Amino acid sequence: MKKIYTVAILMFCAVFIFAQNPKNVKNIILVIGDGFGPQEVGLMAQYARYAPSSPYADRQSNLEKFFNKSNVGLALTNPKNFLVTDSACSGTQIATGHFSSPESVGVDYQGNAQKTILEYAKEAGKSTGLITTVYLQDATPAVFAAHQPNRNKKAEIASDMVNTGVDVMLGGGRKYFAPIAGQIEALGYKIINSRVELENIELEKGKKLLGVFAENEIPFVIMNDISAPSLTQMTEKALDILSQNEKGFFIMVEAGRIDWALHANDAASSLYEILELDETLGYLLKWAEKRNDTLVILTADHETGGFGFNYHKLKGERLTKAKESGEVLYGSGTDYVSPEVFEKIMKQKTLLYNVEKEFNALPKRKQKSKTLGKMLSDVVGYQLAGEIYKDCKTFSCALKNYNNSLGIVWSTGAHTATPVEVAAWGPTQANYSGLYHTTDLNKKMRKSFGFEVK
Repeated sequence: MKKIYTVAILMFCAVFIFAQNPKNVKNIILVIGDGFGPQEVGLMAQYARYAPSSPYADRQSNLEKFFNKSNVGLALTNPKNFLVTDSACSGTQIATGHFSSPESVGVDYQGNAQKTILEYAKEAGKSTGLITTVYLQDATPAVFAAHQPNRNKKAEIASDMVNTGVDVMLGGGRKYFAPIAGQIEALGYKIINSRVELENIELEKGKKLLGVFAENEIPFVIMNDISAPSLTQMTEKALDILSQNEKGFFIMVEAGRIDWALHANDAASSLYEILELDETLGYLLKWAEKRNDTLVILTADHETGGFGFNYHKLKGERLTKAKESGEVLYGSGTDYVSPEVFEKIMKQKTLLYNVEKEFNALPKRKQKSKTLGKMLSDVVGYQLAGEIYKDCKTFSCALKNYNNSLGIVWSTGAHTATPVEVAAWGPTQANYSGLYHTTDLNKKMRKSFGFEVK
């Protein structure tokens, strides 16, 4: 009798463990922060923990909570024969599991079209979705549903995406879809163009959804434009639709404007974009916490900008003011960067890129350092010290001095070869630890779905 009880208990435990840790998953939610490497993870975590006006009551971001639930690995992003990638190539490697070349969309480094994880999911009867805050034909969303030799073939990419039959596509890029609107509707898509339409949409059975909320990218968070839906709102609607499929779904959710802000070396705009990503992670944590069939993965296609806070020597007006105020100084005036810096960063009112564009549009005779200083001060939300701009005749000079005044350093305005984080939460998450390549991430996702991997 004891043996029977023992066997029964062991069988119960085995069933329970399998239920909690099934071999395969039904759904995969792949979240990509474009350009969002380890440096930017650190920026978000420090802001939540240490900023005097942190919006997090418990000083813990959703990003940190997600990481603490996840198995975390690092992925190399390089193309075939190069060290640094662009979004099209790295995205293709994530989507297909094959090494690609810069600017390639859904094709390997020899130019051959390769099946994507989204197309595998569709073949298996799963629903599919693509969401982005930039335009849908941009590199990262495009690589999951298009096959073109170059990312600049926007018209061809738009056609590929709708012909692939992605069930839900939400983002910007209206101008690239407009010429084929008739074809899109003939393929069974309901087309919407506003946040209000998205909130009120009731999709007919068998219909697919294409939401295009801007001509190009959706406005940056710092612009405070609510005409278009947020990343969280798009994600919520997409999951409502896709989760109706009993066979499951695959969706890629991209916080695409992070990369654009990092390219501009704009810390405030970058942080606002990361905060939107963090809000979406909070929603996903709640959505998936009671399910044992969904794997949520957070990663990046590459890192952009090489952001960092750095200690540095105070000098000039800032050193004088620090001494006069009685500030404690170390090592002959070394500034180790106080968390108070976040208060300055978050005063910014719009994109720094707008200052550059407006200043460069002025006649040469009006491109004076005082004019630049006033324009930059108006945008950052406080009067900048004269030494930041007095010797500058270009915006790039003032921008570098402004970042230095905050203790911020950027290694580049381009991409870096820094390995990116992969945080996986849900069934099969243990398979995502370690150091590997983005092509391996694709294979891990296919194994999580139970698809054949050669």
